[in-house]
Amino acid sequence: MKEVEVKLPFSLFNLFSRDLEKEREVFEENVVFYVDESSIVRVRKENGQVVLTFKRMEKRDESKKVCEEVSVVVSDFDKVVEILRRIGLREAMKYRKRRAIYRVRWNREINVMLDEVEGLGKFVEVEAKSEKELAEFLSKYNIPRDKLITKTYMELLRERSV
Repeated sequence: MKEVEVKLPFSLFNLFSRDLEKEREVFEENVVFYVDESSIVRVRKENGQVVLTFKRMEKRDESKKVCEEVSVVVSDFDKVVEILRRIGLREAMKYRKRRAIYRVRWNREINVMLDEVEGLGKFVEVEAKSEKELAEFLSKYNIPRDKLITKTYMELLRERSV
């Protein structure tokens, strides 16, 4: 599955919050492993469900990040993490976040997530099925290009710790 996304500062949430419908809230615990320069494997525990995800960055520019993503539900968070370590993948980072998930009323294919990442703060993540949909969202709310964040939470956390 392709994922097209961008992060925004939390301060912009009110620009489009009236057009959102809240679906659910989750708490996530993530362990991320490096595969290569453009790929990671992530194990995520989300409200008791465990998901193993392979993610490869296909394109990143100043306005978006496009990733290939393949996920599967697994049964045991700790065992999957142990297996990935034993096959030689290098653990890159652990992080936790609270996430509120919304759908955009005028385009149900666009998700907006309000994230609070431990040690980093609050962000908005906008995720669409296509680059065109993401561009329409950003244009509709006149979101300035200089406010777009295409770095991963892992990259932002690393920058903060330096």
